[in-house]
Amino acid sequence: MARSLSTSDLQKLLKDFSEKIYVYGSTYNYYIDVIHEQEEIVFEDVITKQQYFSTQRNSIKVADRFQKSGSTIIYIVENIDDDLSGVINVYYRKVN
Repeated sequence: MARSLSTSDLQKLLKDFSEKIYVYGSTYNYYIDVIHEQEEIVFEDVITKQQYFSTQRNSIKVADRFQKSGSTIIYIVENIDDDLSGVINVYYRKVN
């Protein structure tokens, strides 16, 4: 059983369920397709919501800044979780 998605399967997944974000990369700016997600972490009586998106591997780097479509808020990539499937989870926060 293959652990990774084929390139065509990944492109279809992103085409069907994604939206574009504008990335301010270290060498140039570009658009990528992402699927926005959110997870809730519960510890005792505290609930923390962590926002992230899934996208194609190697399409964005830690410390890159980006902007969601239709928004003026700038976000920064804090962490990337790569399970070697071809899809990465990118954790981010709003830039102050």
